[in-house]
Amino acid sequence: MSNDYGTPSCWQDRIKKRGYLRIGHRGAAAYEPPNTLRSFQRALDIGVDMIEFDVRWSADHQLVLIHDEELAETTNGHGPVSAYTLTELRRLDAGKGERIPTLDEALELLRGRVLMNVDLKVIGYEEQVVGTLAAHGVQDDVIISTQIPENLHRVRALAPHIQTGISYPEDKGGWSSKPYMAPIVRLVLATMRATLPWRIHDLIVASQARGTMLNHQVATRAVVDAVHRRGGLICVWTVDDPQTMARMRALGVDGIASNRPDLLPP
Repeated sequence: MSNDYGTPSCWQDRIKKRGYLRIGHRGAAAYEPPNTLRSFQRALDIGVDMIEFDVRWSADHQLVLIHDEELAETTNGHGPVSAYTLTELRRLDAGKGERIPTLDEALELLRGRVLMNVDLKVIGYEEQVVGTLAAHGVQDDVIISTQIPENLHRVRALAPHIQTGISYPEDKGGWSSKPYMAPIVRLVLATMRATLPWRIHDLIVASQARGTMLNHQVATRAVVDAVHRRGGLICVWTVDDPQTMARMRALGVDGIASNRPDLLPP
């Protein structure tokens, strides 16, 4: 892979129209059940440029949209998503009476209306995901992201033209949500911010990505510039307050993902 990550010109043109991409995180997750068609429609009504959603697969290898492997996190079910068939998953309530949608259903709703960030959560279904995107004719309107480099290796082998991004960092064990870990988390984040401008290139190249999706807490002007110097895309997640949104815009990021996309600057 060359030093130029090679972000497609059509994506650069879309970013230039507004200056950055307004990204609905799991649709409009602050207002509607995340990763549901209802949430996606809310984000469309708000007028986002892109909608981010998470893909897993069922016990019978059907592609479904849900973030956590544990069903209890976002539905009235219990146990791992991968232990249930699609039929069984569809009986669950994902909030406000919404059902867990399939990737096909999401693409049918969103195709031709918005860009999409498809976030892969497990290894092994890349060919099925890429094939589904191709069947709906949305390959040029999608960025596939993940925290698992092997996902992107497989995607690039299957469809080298699809835009890809490595998501960083991974919050293993949910440390950032545990109050007693706050001092350690602050120290780790400070170290990441200081060193990432020198590590970001190797991170992107090693994952065979064309850009990166960063937690906003590790984003700096230096890291944005480092990615842009090689023509890469850099977006940040998940920003829900106007002050941080403005700060991210000032850094020059290409996109901001938010659960409250209506608050993103026009």
